[in-house]
Amino acid sequence: MRMLKAKNRYLTLLASAGCLSVSGSIYIWSIFNLPLIEAHGWSAASVSFTYSLFLVVSSVSFFAAGVLQRRIPTAPLMLAAGVMFAAGWFIAGSAQSVAMLYFGFGVVAGIADGFVYNTALNTAQAWFPDRRGFASGVCVGAIGAIPIVFAPLGNILIEHFDVGTAFHVCALLFLAIFVVCGPWLRLPEEGWKPQGWDMPEGVEAQGATDVPLRDAVRSPLLWLMWALMFPATMAGLTLSAHTSNIGQHIVGMTASQGALQVAVLAVASFVGRLGFGTLSDRVGRCPTFAIMLVLTAIDLVLFRYVDSFATFSAALCVSGACFGGVMAVMPALCADVFGTKYFSQNYAVVYSGYTFASLVGPNVAVALHGHTGSYDMAFLMLAVVALYGLVLTLIVQRKVRRASAG
Repeated sequence: MRMLKAKNRYLTLLASAGCLSVSGSIYIWSIFNLPLIEAHGWSAASVSFTYSLFLVVSSVSFFAAGVLQRRIPTAPLMLAAGVMFAAGWFIAGSAQSVAMLYFGFGVVAGIADGFVYNTALNTAQAWFPDRRGFASGVCVGAIGAIPIVFAPLGNILIEHFDVGTAFHVCALLFLAIFVVCGPWLRLPEEGWKPQGWDMPEGVEAQGATDVPLRDAVRSPLLWLMWALMFPATMAGLTLSAHTSNIGQHIVGMTASQGALQVAVLAVASFVGRLGFGTLSDRVGRCPTFAIMLVLTAIDLVLFRYVDSFATFSAALCVSGACFGGVMAVMPALCADVFGTKYFSQNYAVVYSGYTFASLVGPNVAVALHGHTGSYDMAFLMLAVVALYGLVLTLIVQRKVRRASAG
C-alpha cells in the first residue's frame, strides 16, 4: 500500500501540474491585445486592464479557495473550477463590449483561476513534504510551459479566423485538460508522509509547525514574504503582459515573431520554475531568491541595449527564468515556515503581493512608454525594484534563521 501511494503521488503531481498549466494561459494575453483593439476599436488601456482585472479577481478567489478546500473534496472542486474557467474564455470570445470582456475573462475566468491555482498547488505540496521546491517547480513549471503550445496556436487561429474563434477554441481545449486531470486530484490522509522520511528539525528546514492563518497574519514573516513577492514578480509580470508589444517596438518584430517570443518566454519560465525550485531544495530558499533578483536586475539594465531578435530572446530568457523561479520558490518558502496544513490560506495572503505587482508593473510600463515613447525608463524602474527585492530577501533570511533557531 505504501509503494502504491508513493507511485500515486507522482500521478497526482502530474495531474495537479496539468490543471495548473491552464493558469499559464494568462501569459499569452499579449497576443490578444492588438487583435482585440483592431477587431472592436477598443482603446489599448481598456484592453490592457483586462489582464490586471483577471489577476486581481484571481487573487481574491485564491483566498476563498483556501477556505473551501477544507470543506469540499479537491477533485469536484477542481472540475467545477475548470468548467467555469472555460466558460470565462468562451464569453470573452463572444464579447461585443469591453464590459462583457471584463466579465468573461476578468471576472468569470479570474475567479476560476484562483481556485485552480490554489487547489492544485496545495495538493502537490501536501504530497511532497520532502521535496517542496521540486513539487512547486513541476506545478508552476507547467504554468510556464503551456504558452509554448497556446501562443503559436492562438496566433494561427487569429490569423486564419478571428480573435473570437481563438478564444473559443482555447476554451474547449482547456476544458478537456480539466476533464482528464481533475479527477486525479486528492489530498493524502491526515498524518501521511513518504516512506523512510522524517520531518527535519527547524523552521527553515521543513516547517515543523503548522500555523493557522489567524496566527500567521500576526507574524512579521508572512508580511515580509508578501512584500518580497511584489518586487520579485513585477518584472516578469510586466514582460508577460507586453512581450509581443515590446518586441515589436524595440526590435521591429512582426506579430508572428511576437507570438513566438511569448513561447520563448514560456520555455524560459518553465526551465526557471523547475530549475530554481529544485536548486532551492539544495541551497535554501533565500539564497536562491538572491540569485534570481540579482540576475533580473542586471538583465533589465541590459535590455536597454537589445537591438535584434536574438538579443531580445536572450534577455527575455533570463528575466523569464528568474520570474518562473520566484513562482516556484515562494510557495515552498511559505510551506517551510508555516507548514502545509494551512498552506492554501497562508499562501493566499503572500500571493496577493503578486496581484499588487500585476497592477503596478504593466500599467506603469505602459504609462512610461506613452510618456517617453520608449521602454528604457520602464526597464530601469523594474531593475531598481528588483534590487529592492534583494534587500527584502536578506531581511527575510535573517528572520527565518532567527525563527529556526528559536
